[in-house]
Amino acid sequence: MIGECTKLLVIENRLKSNMQKIYKIPCTWVMSGTIEVEADTLEEAIVKAEHAPLPTEPDYMEGSFVIDLDLLHEWLEEEE
Repeated sequence: MIGECTKLLVIENRLKSNMQKIYKIPCTWVMSGTIEVEADTLEEAIVKAEHAPLPTEPDYMEGSFVIDLDLLHEWLEEEE
């Protein structure tokens, strides 16, 4: 499962006590888990798993957190 932080925004009306701006930075990370499905064959189980809800007890894949600089640059260009 790939998570993604929300769009970069400078929140002008919400400042910290030290008067710094608050930014939302796009990022991704990877989670893994298992899904139990009932099926007659492995192939059928794979198809069912592709449409099943996400695992309820996922594990974070160590070292997978990344700042999405490409998306950040796209957002900055949109603001211009």
